[in-house]
Amino acid sequence: MYRNMLNKNFFNENKFEDMSAEKLVYSIIEMPQVSEMARGFVANITDRAEQEANILKNETNFEMILKALRGKCDNFNYGILYQKVLENEDELLPRIIAMLVNSGNSVFIEHAAKIIPQCSKNYTKELLEILDNVRNPYAVALICVSLGFIANEDAIPIIYAKYFKLKKTYMNESYAQGPLLALYKLKERFYMEKK
Repeated sequence: MYRNMLNKNFFNENKFEDMSAEKLVYSIIEMPQVSEMARGFVANITDRAEQEANILKNETNFEMILKALRGKCDNFNYGILYQKVLENEDELLPRIIAMLVNSGNSVFIEHAAKIIPQCSKNYTKELLEILDNVRNPYAVALICVSLGFIANEDAIPIIYAKYFKLKKTYMNESYAQGPLLALYKLKERFYMEKK
C-alpha cells in the first residue's frame, strides 16, 4: 500500500547514523537474546544485583515496578523487570503509555520502548493516539521505533511525517533516526520478500 514511500531512493537519501541511542534501542528490540546472554555472563562473575533480583521477582506493588522503570533498577535486572511488567501487562501498560506523554526520563522511555514490542497485546492504536501529544522528542523517536515492530501498514505515513518533522526540528540531534529505523523495519516486515 505504501511501498512507494519506502523505496530505494528514500533510504539512499535518508541515511542511518552509524551509532545513535535510537539504533541501540532498535538493536536490543531486534535481538533481545544478546542482552540476556551478556547479563547471564556477567551474573556468573558477580552477584551485585542478586538481592534486588529477588525483591523484583516477588514485587506486587505496581508503584514500585513503575519506580524501577524510572531508573531505580540495576541494569543486570532489566530482564526480570520486563518480565514483571509483562506479567501485569493489563494493569501496567495503559499507565506506562500515558506516562510517555509527559516523561522526560530517558531510562523510562527506553524501558517502555523495549517492553511494548514484547507485549501480548498490540498497543499500536494507543501509541498513535498519544504520539502528537508526546512532549519529549526522544520519546517520540522511541515510540516510533516500537511501532516499527508492531504497527500495521497504516502507520507508515504517520511515522514518515514524524521522521521529517524530527529531522527538520532537531537537525543536530539523532531523534529522526527513531522513525527512520521504524520505517526500515516496516519495509522489512511488509515489502521485502521472505527468504
